[in-house]
Order: sequence, then structure tokens, then C-alpha cells
Amino acid sequence: MDFGDLVVLSSTSNIDKSPEYRLSHPWLNTGLITSTGKKWQQRRKIANTAFHYNALAEFFHNSAVKTDNLVQGLRGEADSGEIIKELHPITSSLAIEIICEAAMGTLVKDNNISSNKYYKAVHDFEKIFTHRLARLWLYNNWIFSMTSKGQESSNIVKILHGFTASIIEQRKEYHNETEGKYLNTESTQEDEKAGNYQRKKLAILDSLIAASKKNQAIDDDGIQEEVDTFVFAGHDTVSTALLCAIKLLAEHEEIQKTDGEITMAAVQQFCYLERCIKETLRLCPSVPVIGRQITEDVQLKNYLIPAGITLNIHVFNTHRDPNYWVNPEVFDPDRFLLENSIGRHSHAYIPFSAGLRNCIGQKFAMIELKTVIAGLLHNFHFEPADVEGTDDNQLIQEIVLKWTKPVYVKFIPILNP
Repeated sequence: MDFGDLVVLSSTSNIDKSPEYRLSHPWLNTGLITSTGKKWQQRRKIANTAFHYNALAEFFHNSAVKTDNLVQGLRGEADSGEIIKELHPITSSLAIEIICEAAMGTLVKDNNISSNKYYKAVHDFEKIFTHRLARLWLYNNWIFSMTSKGQESSNIVKILHGFTASIIEQRKEYHNETEGKYLNTESTQEDEKAGNYQRKKLAILDSLIAASKKNQAIDDDGIQEEVDTFVFAGHDTVSTALLCAIKLLAEHEEIQKTDGEITMAAVQQFCYLERCIKETLRLCPSVPVIGRQITEDVQLKNYLIPAGITLNIHVFNTHRDPNYWVNPEVFDPDRFLLENSIGRHSHAYIPFSAGLRNCIGQKFAMIELKTVIAGLLHNFHFEPADVEGTDDNQLIQEIVLKWTKPVYVKFIPILNP
């Protein structure tokens, strides 16, 4: 069987995103997700400098602290009994706080736009994006701007840009106060050796600011579009994955388990938890479709993909294809055991895409997911919650995978964890 996605995703020439991604330009402009050519190469190089092991440790630290705060809040509400919570507000708020602190070096509470207002704006933009995607005449920006949806979209984008502009302003003020010391890689490394981590890590935003000061192919507008991109991609995809993982664990109570202290070393060794997360991302890939513009002919075994067409790689369908997965609709973490993975095609599982344009933050996402889920499982037992109006909940494909109805889960505190 031809694996077209392998050829296309592994290509070094067919790396341009499909034209449909332009519908996100009012918000994301041409940041790392949507840019092409030399600009993408330059931005990826800048971003790569921030994705190192010490940054991974910072993600773990922030994830652990925020999870502990969440646990304490849930325990306070539960008061030794069970509590039913809608997951999306919890997972979205948590993911926004982690990405802002760990990757941007700022505190959400200091932003003039609340995280709740931000993630509602994200959700509203995605709804309008999906509406526009299905109506070719709305691809024209002028026509779209004349519609009520276009005007609504413009107001939403102001909220989204206001949130990230505040993040950038906060971080620039911090560097002005510290006279730019922590934009210096050598100074940052000295602080790391001394164990001084407090707001002095070279975060992703710091790398962008430092590059702009060195005139390395990025200006203030470029910083804005990359921060918009990273805050969106770093929170919405993780929030969806976290929500789906908790939901699936609640529906499969027999596999809920965690033991021992939650340290970064321990998290990296949580093999069964990692398999649970992988299985979650198989059934619920945060990004269900990847679009590519084919710029050079691609010859497969039995047919030709000609240059000039748009190719959509359906991650969601691939992950549930019975040609590659036994009982694909069943939640089975053990399918990712080494002995059960022998012979499986590498591109049968692509939740983080693949090739040159794979997800730059995939290791960070896995550390964050494992840390949060392990912390919650250490303190709570999950059960499905029977809430009126949430029957027949279905997954729908927007920019990021979503459920048609709110998802509720019952949290039952574990005494003396």
C-alpha cells in the first residue's frame, strides 16, 4: 500500500502549507505554522534555540506547580467528597498559564485580558474559520470583511492580539529593568549552573527578542506573529489532548494508576502513562488534518500527485484505519508496547506531523501532559459524569479537534495520596 503521507511529510521540497491556512492570517499572520520558504527556515532556526533540555525542565517545573495549584483548588471544592467539573475551562486555563510562564516568561494574572476571555476568543475564531472554510466565496478577504462573520472575526482578533501584545510588553519591560542581562545566552547559562531559574531562563519569547535586537530577520511584527502562534499552538492542542485523556481515563477506570513522587526523572519513566497519552493522541489527534500545497510532482508506486494541487493528510482517519490498527476504535494503551508495534508503519501514527515541519514542541507537550495527568491521578479517581444534555457527544474537526458538547468528569479525591 502506498503511504503518500510518508513521501509528502518527509519531503524537503513540498513543505508549503495549503492555501486554506491563509484563512488564519488575520490572527496568526505568517508565523511558524503558516510561513513558507526562507522566512520559515529563519524562524525555525530562532525557535530551535529555545527548545533545549533546560527549557524542558522549566516546562516540567511550571507544569508541576500549576498542577499542584489545580489539585488544591479541586480538593477545596470537593471537601473530601466527589465533585463534577466541566473539563474545557480547566484544561484550557491550565495550558494557557503553563505556556505563558514557561515559554513566554510572563504571568497570566498580570495580563490585561483574562485567560477565560482569551480561550473563548480562540474558540470563537475557530468556529468562524470552519464556517469560512466551507464557503469558497468567503476566501476573498474583502467579501468576508463585509459580512457579519467578518466583522465578528475582526473584533475577536483584537482580543487575541491584545492578549499576546500584553505578554510581549511584560517581557520587554522585564528585560529593560534587568538591562538586557537575561537576553545574553552566556548570562543565562551561568544562572542555570548556579541553579537560579526564577524568570531567567531564555524562554521562546526571549529568543525572539534577542534575535530582533541582533537584526536576525525578525522585527516587532515578527515577534507578535510568533507569540500568537506559540501561545495558540502551545495551549489549544495541549488543552484538547489533556481533556481527551482525562475523559478516556474516566471511561476506563481499570487503568487509572500512578505511584511514587512526581519528579521530572520519574515523569520521563512513566511508561504506562506515556502509552495512555499516545493512545489518546491516536484516537483524538489535536490537529486532525494537515494541509500541504504540492509544489513538485510526487511519484508514488501506483499514481502521481501532480504539482499545483492541495493535499490533505487526514491524521484522524489514518489513526483509525483498520489496515494499520487492530480494533482501531478501542482504547488500548498496550498497542504501543514494543512487541505490539513491530511492523507498524512509522507514519501510521503522526499526532505531531512528521518531517521538516513536525511539531517543534512535541517533547514539551508530552512532558506537560504526563506531569499534569500524573499529578491528577495521584490525587483523584476519575469517573464519567452523567450530566443532562451531554449525551451523544461527538468529535468535530475544526482547526483543533473539539467535542460538540461540554465534557464533564467526576473527580473523587484519594485520601492520603
